[in-house]
Amino acid sequence: MRTWLAILPPLWLAACAGAGMSEKPITADEMPVVFAPQEVMDGEPRYERVYDGRTGADYRRMTIGSRRAFAEMLYLSTVGDYVFRGAALQQSVRQMIKDDLEITWGDSGTTSRGAVETRWQAFELDADGVRMGCMALRRELKHHAEVGNVPDTAQAIALGYLCRQGPAMTEGDAVRIAAVLRENV
Repeated sequence: MRTWLAILPPLWLAACAGAGMSEKPITADEMPVVFAPQEVMDGEPRYERVYDGRTGADYRRMTIGSRRAFAEMLYLSTVGDYVFRGAALQQSVRQMIKDDLEITWGDSGTTSRGAVETRWQAFELDADGVRMGCMALRRELKHHAEVGNVPDTAQAIALGYLCRQGPAMTEGDAVRIAAVLRENV
């Protein structure tokens, strides 16, 4: 592996303008991961994709909101000798959330379902005086062939969060929310 890419999510959209990448809306069928927590089931998801034909970097995003909750999920993939090196989940979330929102960090950890491990980070937002309990997730989906299942050598990851009105989320919420993140096969 020759190159490591740190994950700074908002940069993927900014990069498309200056790096010859193309941005376009996509459908749910074109999103490689499904993220459907019950808190946002009544919302209408929006999907978009940024692709760099030169490097094979593929970034897809799903956003969804309902009356009392919202979520964002990114699918990031690359090919060749490029891999995503995992930035701290707090750093990735901070890059995804608007700067004017105050974040209070909570517990963090990992949860496993079979052989699939998901990192999680609880946090709270204060949005216009409304306290929101949130959960961020990061799951490595595909690893570089030369190293196998070594953490922080993924060529495809899912990274996102769910926020809903109410108290801080817990480890139990992390397990429940991670269970509704799956690959779209």
